[in-house]
Amino acid sequence: MLRPSAAVKRWTDLLRAPHNGVEQEHFQPRVTRPSDLRVLNETLFSVTPNPRVTVGLGFNLTYDSAPPATVSALDTQLRTSVGVKF
Repeated sequence: MLRPSAAVKRWTDLLRAPHNGVEQEHFQPRVTRPSDLRVLNETLFSVTPNPRVTVGLGFNLTYDSAPPATVSALDTQLRTSVGVKF
């Protein structure tokens, strides 16, 4: 458990882009040091080839301007999904 003096407070802003998929941007600057920034981008596109099947492709990007020494500042993830309605 973190001591109260070790706690970090961050401001969170959310942006959403209107297009055929879903895109969200989360910006989280540290309150006491705004240059310490974390960013999360989530993008999801989906196609429904017929009423019973949906195929999706998602991409996540995370960035931390001040990560721990053993952690990369940039991370990406690609996801695929298939939905079936019964």
